[in-house]
Amino acid sequence: MGDFYELFYDDARRISKLLKITLTKKGYSNNKVIPMAGVPCRTVEQYLSKLVKMGESIAVCDQIKDIYSEKKLITRQVVRIITPGTITDEELLEEGKDNFIAAVWKENNKFAYAVLDISLGFFGVSEYFNKNDLLSEIEITNPTELLYPSNFEDISLISHRKCIQKRPLLDFDLETSYKLLNLQFKTSNLDGFGIKKNDFVIRPAGCLLNYVKLMHINFLPHIRKIKFNYMENNIFMNASTRKSLEITENISGKRKNTLSSILNKTVTSMGSRLLNRWLNAPLKDLNLIRKRHKIIYLLQPFYKEIQSFLSQICDIERICSRLSLRTALPRDFVRLRSTLYILPELNKILTKITSKSVNNIHFSIGTFEEILFLLKKSINLTVPASLREGGVIASNYNKKLDEL
Repeated sequence: MGDFYELFYDDARRISKLLKITLTKKGYSNNKVIPMAGVPCRTVEQYLSKLVKMGESIAVCDQIKDIYSEKKLITRQVVRIITPGTITDEELLEEGKDNFIAAVWKENNKFAYAVLDISLGFFGVSEYFNKNDLLSEIEITNPTELLYPSNFEDISLISHRKCIQKRPLLDFDLETSYKLLNLQFKTSNLDGFGIKKNDFVIRPAGCLLNYVKLMHINFLPHIRKIKFNYMENNIFMNASTRKSLEITENISGKRKNTLSSILNKTVTSMGSRLLNRWLNAPLKDLNLIRKRHKIIYLLQPFYKEIQSFLSQICDIERICSRLSLRTALPRDFVRLRSTLYILPELNKILTKITSKSVNNIHFSIGTFEEILFLLKKSINLTVPASLREGGVIASNYNKKLDEL
């Protein structure tokens, strides 16, 4: 309302405690005071970030002006739904941490587990034959939001987590889920992903897709595949082993003095997330390990030079996801442009190394000359935080825009 987002009744009482903001009142209803709390529009992202980290979900309503309506009452409409597992906004995400939403299903004493990171475009499913293996995988992926069916018997496995959502059994329907997945991937079956039509892993995967669409995210063009048994090449550690090793969290649940904090010398958010994934799930395939070690050995002489360029690279994984979802902000285009400037310099270094593995990396990077040319021509050197402020599109890019 106006320059504030306001909450009333129980929402107001709860938000005032969570955010430690003033609980006030706004008028009366049935001779009773209406409790009210609010936050300024200009700082709303800061408060949303705090709520998301607490595991809370938020629906944002805006005033919708109708110039043809003669009604005095202003129409309000839900314009944004924010849940911990479906966010893609830079301000709400943690840089060096994956942001998984997960779903679990139990059938014939086996568990199916699906994970999705909308901000990166990763989608995976796995099956587990006992509670300990499932619990270990939940600890590894550490989802910010976890969905479970209304008849889930082993609620004690997940009840301690911050944001768990009970979903109706209909959301896990096998046939509906199968259709949703094929619709997403534009396929007639899932055989190409190694998933048979009646495989129970389809249920939690379909539930995730359905839930994401309910959160006003109907368009997911960057989710192009689903990985079946995505942990098959990795060492499996149970929850107690992981806790004792203090890989990414110490015994107190903090990140200080962990294996990750000691080893992490990366200079990009993408590198930090990748290192944590590797530490959480080490490889067990000896050939892959040797291949990785060989690449590192070959890159060592160029370490400082490579790191200097990498430090200038932005989080293009998440930027590309926001572009796909059509939620990118002006600064995303500027950061993507600055990153594309750096890629040829990295390629120059890689051409100095004669190795098939390194050459594969070199060819996979690309130069994206056409995209870079378009960004240079169409986007101003400096842009505001929001499109509403204007000053994003460069002069002389489009004559009609220049005339407006």
